[in-house]
Amino acid sequence: MSKDLYAILGVDKNADDNTIKKGYRKMAMEYHPDKNPDDKEAESKFKDVAEAYEILSDQNKRARYDQVGYDVYTNGRQGNPFQGGNAFDNMEDMFNQIRKQQQAERTRRQFTKNYRLRLTMEEIYHGVTKTVKYQKYDKCGACNGKGGEDVIRCSTCNGKGFRSQIRREAAGTFEQRFSCEPCSGRGFTMTKVCKICGGDAMVMGTHEEEIEIPHSVQNGQQLLVIGGGSFYKFGNDEMYGDLIVTIEVVQNEYKTLENYGLLSTIKIDYPTLVLGGSIEFVTIDGTKLNVTIKEFTEVGRRLKLKGKGLKYANYDVLRGDQYLEVELDMPTEITSESRNLLESLKKI
Repeated sequence: MSKDLYAILGVDKNADDNTIKKGYRKMAMEYHPDKNPDDKEAESKFKDVAEAYEILSDQNKRARYDQVGYDVYTNGRQGNPFQGGNAFDNMEDMFNQIRKQQQAERTRRQFTKNYRLRLTMEEIYHGVTKTVKYQKYDKCGACNGKGGEDVIRCSTCNGKGFRSQIRREAAGTFEQRFSCEPCSGRGFTMTKVCKICGGDAMVMGTHEEEIEIPHSVQNGQQLLVIGGGSFYKFGNDEMYGDLIVTIEVVQNEYKTLENYGLLSTIKIDYPTLVLGGSIEFVTIDGTKLNVTIKEFTEVGRRLKLKGKGLKYANYDVLRGDQYLEVELDMPTEITSESRNLLESLKKI
């Protein structure tokens, strides 16, 4: 199936490398699997975005794609195992590319940071912007992420940081990897190692990230900040992991229910339960309401305040319901006058 890789990233055909990178980050954030769990369509689009960036971010691949188009490019890249010639080499290239992408994903996850953010129910209702502080690796400023002076790509592993041993067996082709000894797995050597980072090209530090929390997020919900994780190098590329923020709701007098509903407990004295009356209740948005209590209201009954719960996600007007669970307001002490009245009532 033919694809327009530029359209997938939302950029013009004449876009420069920086614009292509921005387009990739925007689309990757929109369709990222962590942000769209169990969404097969989003997962497919995320793969398309990754493929588009993998081709367009490489000048040679991009030039080839611009010249022949997607169909011819992918056919030539993957090969046809039934056509002889160099088909096996093309298939091996394809598997190598898959392994490279899998390694890139594992490395990205390794440098992804996790943060638990506690929010009050009022913050959940309104939505809030929070500045979070956490520890992560940043690019070393002393060596500008190079690790030292006279940095040279390792000739033994060609900058990969490992060497491979291919074994062809009846069941298929297997690759075994070993850390490259000359460069200690870094992929490069240098004449003078940076004293600040020790050649790692990154240093640990405190980072602040401003995060916009939408209203009505759920307890345990995860928000993804693309590029909010630690700095690392993947081959010759400078990369950043992601930041995953897990929401932890601090429950108070408002407890969450399904469909953006809320549950609160109200204590009512015995005379009001029997005779009826009204009480004041403050909703989560600060509105004061007079709630009518009917005669002979039973303890444990739930009173419904329609449309006074949490706002639906992505909506400012549509809201869930607020429920009030009735409890008996039992006094802890009693006056002599009240005691006499109760004794008289008891006799009646």
